[in-house]
Amino acid sequence: MAEDPLRRTWLNRIEPSGMPTACRIGAFRFHFYSNERAEPPHIHVRTPEGECKFWLRPVRLASGGGLRPHVLRTLQRLVFQNHLRLLTSYHDFHRSRPPA
Repeated sequence: MAEDPLRRTWLNRIEPSGMPTACRIGAFRFHFYSNERAEPPHIHVRTPEGECKFWLRPVRLASGGGLRPHVLRTLQRLVFQNHLRLLTSYHDFHRSRPPA
């Protein structure tokens, strides 16, 4: 039986680069930067082709990062499907850190 290419792995951990990673879905890494707490809740998505950013309230594309439209549509669908979990991960991380 083949592995699901969009298998979700919820990590909620800090990468060696200092970037908190909320989850990985297939080849996509959903993360945020720890120094962006002054912005509204959002998530960055790293793909093999680049990176984009989605606002989480409401869910909408903030920056496409030059990714192809069909990739952005796939990512937007994944953000919608995982919206509450991504939003919770964002708030949990920022609540656990002192203000800059």
